[in-house]
Amino acid sequence: MNLTRKITHACVVVALTCVIGCVTSSYDEDPLAHMDFKSRSVVEDMADDDISVNGADSMAAMKKERKLQIAVAVDISDQSQGRARPPSVEKLLVAAQKTARSCLAMCKGYRLESVDMADLNRTLKSGDDINGIVFPFLAKLTAILTSETIATTHDDVLMYKCVLQWELIDNRTKNNGLGENQTPVVVESMTCQNVTRRRRKLSVTGASIGGDDYSNAQAAYNEVIANCMSQFYAQLANRVPFGGVVSGLKTLDGDMYFAIKADAKGQGVVKKMQMLLMNDDGDRIAVGEVLVSANGKSNVKIWRWLSKSYKKQLESMVGKGKDEIENWLDENPLYALCLGLPEANKDMLLDYRSRK
Repeated sequence: MNLTRKITHACVVVALTCVIGCVTSSYDEDPLAHMDFKSRSVVEDMADDDISVNGADSMAAMKKERKLQIAVAVDISDQSQGRARPPSVEKLLVAAQKTARSCLAMCKGYRLESVDMADLNRTLKSGDDINGIVFPFLAKLTAILTSETIATTHDDVLMYKCVLQWELIDNRTKNNGLGENQTPVVVESMTCQNVTRRRRKLSVTGASIGGDDYSNAQAAYNEVIANCMSQFYAQLANRVPFGGVVSGLKTLDGDMYFAIKADAKGQGVVKKMQMLLMNDDGDRIAVGEVLVSANGKSNVKIWRWLSKSYKKQLESMVGKGKDEIENWLDENPLYALCLGLPEANKDMLLDYRSRK
């Protein structure tokens, strides 16, 4: 079974319930309110010692010139509990899974491999690989969709909600070639959620007019699923950073820039992302902001130094020729790791939803 079919099979659990009555319910004014963005203003307020990432893990992946691989398994259950369902629930489920698959495809910073929950649980117990791959991290997701009808005098309000619960598991401690034989650790348990609402008009006789048919319901579910999967990506980026290998150095108008070997589109590095510059030993050198050039390469402008000694060393290098700089980087490799997704990602995600 290929990756696309696997993700289609295992991305979303849909629980569709309709409850009619005079009840209260809250919804998110900001659909991206739960996302963990890291803008420059956020990093500016951080102390030097607090600017850090789990760099050794990501650098190990970069040295092998591959993206960090994470196995993603999603639990599927139906929690409708016998209540009335909207029509075409099977088609709703298929379309919801397609939306989730498209959202996961946006996660360019990693190689996310969709796997069966049974395979993931088996590797937790035995240390065996999954489909011939040893994954440093595992992610267990459970996504639940629910709908609720709030009756009012003139119309009904339909609340569509997605709750995505997920665990990030450190699989490197298992006896699978990545570490000693120890129990894998749940690094963190996270929850993403999003709610949207649709109005259903009532006729003079009290009968409903539209609002809960298949097309309207699917549009609402597409929205909340996309928001939750985007939240998952942002939360993941803050816990398992990614980035690229530094391929060049230069100065312009007194500022220093470095280029990342991987282009932005292919590796998940986006404009305005805050990057931590580190050496092979994990020493923190500087913080820069990504500027994407016309040729697709990711150039990063340094705006904060964390090491005065490395600042002098790099400043002495940029005055040399291109070949000499490249030779020096081969002998003294540098890496840029993200400090989380930037505020700029909001525009990308809103544009993605507008095309659905």
